[in-house]
Amino acid sequence: MIRPVAGQARRAAATRAIPPPEGSSALPPRYYLGVFMTSKPTQEVRKPFNRLVYLLGGGLLIAIALAFAGTGGPGLFTLEEAMFGLGFALLVVAVVLAALSLTVASVISELRGLRAETNLLREAIRSDEKSHVLTIEGIGPKFASRLNADGIITISQLIQADAHRLAAAIDATPELVMEWQAMGRFMALSGIGPQYAEVIARCGYRGVEELAATTPAELLQRFHGIQDGKKVRIQKQELTEGTVRRWIEAARDASGQVQVAAPS
Repeated sequence: MIRPVAGQARRAAATRAIPPPEGSSALPPRYYLGVFMTSKPTQEVRKPFNRLVYLLGGGLLIAIALAFAGTGGPGLFTLEEAMFGLGFALLVVAVVLAALSLTVASVISELRGLRAETNLLREAIRSDEKSHVLTIEGIGPKFASRLNADGIITISQLIQADAHRLAAAIDATPELVMEWQAMGRFMALSGIGPQYAEVIARCGYRGVEELAATTPAELLQRFHGIQDGKKVRIQKQELTEGTVRRWIEAARDASGQVQVAAPS
């Protein structure tokens, strides 16, 4: 999940469902086999195999019963016919078991790769939890999992992504993605947390230089406009001119040091 991979959405879902044991650096094959055998998707895949094995098992019992019936008198099959049917059924069972074994081996290989990617992601998040896209207001678990599946883990990766391509990949609008990107830019400024970054972005600002060029009066005017429209609410806190002025000063301090391009 730390980078784009094949089967991304499936891997992302599996990552949330399969936590490796605590303190284990290398997992034994039986762990992967246990995960494979007990996971719901795998149980769905195994159903046809199970039905076929049950059917062949029942056929074996019938063939054996008929064969013994034929030895004691007239039966539906002769002993030779019953033994031939038994051998053929055993061959089919062997083929089915071989196919199932190959499936298990494939899933175990997939889980090994998934575990390595999961560990990389955990290390990345552990090193700087504040950089994860989940810290942005409006990005909940649903969109976070979609972003992670597309290789977008950190706020920096989100800002650098193409908004139109990413919006199509996660089933969102380009405008929403651009708003998230703007929030990420503002969260990098001193004194601006996730909620304040949301306020600034909702006021229509998309870049640090754009925020640096505005005035406290203009920003407050935009804020009161959306506040009256109930698009943004700051719980238990009044937005003052002093607070807004500090945002603008932080943007002006940063605009000469970092290059931030607002989306077109």
